[in-house]
Amino acid sequence: MQNIRKNPQIAVAIYSSAQEPRKDVFGIQFEGRAKIISGTQEEKRAYSIYFKNTKYHHPVKAGDYMSPKGNWLFVKIIPKQVYYFDTKIFGENRERVPAELFG
Repeated sequence: MQNIRKNPQIAVAIYSSAQEPRKDVFGIQFEGRAKIISGTQEEKRAYSIYFKNTKYHHPVKAGDYMSPKGNWLFVKIIPKQVYYFDTKIFGENRERVPAELFG
């Protein structure tokens, strides 16, 4: 998290690690800004979404894990550019996703 605090500019690639690199691969890449959210309604919402969408239900109160006394931090990613890649369709190129679809 100290790197994000120093420079919030990020680049992320998401794909299945089960894909074989010598075969067709697909995934998403994006560039943008990361924002650590803490001590806000946004943090409570992130905690709620995280545990709602997982098969594990957390037995403790959200406040036990949230800042300032907790050791969990949630990061909001604000995308600036998003790309989709699929070597089967696009070859080695990636396709830019129009901003109106994610912004």
